[in-house]
Amino acid sequence: MNRRFWIPIAIFLFLALWWTLSNPPPSQQLVSTQAENFHLPEIMTGKVDSLSAYSGKVRLVVFWATWCAPCLAEIPNLIQLQQAFGNRGFQIIAIAVESDPAEVAALVRVHPFNYPLLAANPEVIASFGGVSSIPTSFLINRQGVILGMIPGLVDYEEMEKLILPELGG
Repeated sequence: MNRRFWIPIAIFLFLALWWTLSNPPPSQQLVSTQAENFHLPEIMTGKVDSLSAYSGKVRLVVFWATWCAPCLAEIPNLIQLQQAFGNRGFQIIAIAVESDPAEVAALVRVHPFNYPLLAANPEVIASFGGVSSIPTSFLINRQGVILGMIPGLVDYEEMEKLILPELGG
């Protein structure tokens, strides 16, 4: 094939790469910004819970669903993280993007969750940048600033490396 064929393709690929690198997804643009407070119902009790209820703590907000295999696979890691660091000022808040809370309730009967499970609404999803995939987690420091977005499965060791400096050791 001749040069005239490849030049437009090369230009297109260059522009596509430039656009992708210069326009991060909305979720990544949230890093270093103040997390918006939310008020959501707890799935099992219906009691309203909020991000501000855990102010002064390092928080991990996790968007997940029962139909998401990686979400289910990370539950033991999240339970272990909450157990290991909860008494040092760490709190996991799981937000289910489910259409049927009964599915979450069924899962709760199987797993001994040690962190709140809240029901998502469109406003909270939008406030975290639209959350385009699940699981997606957001690490928030004691001052309420979003330190990072973690797409995909939460690895215990990697998360521990992120949490420990925020907990002071």
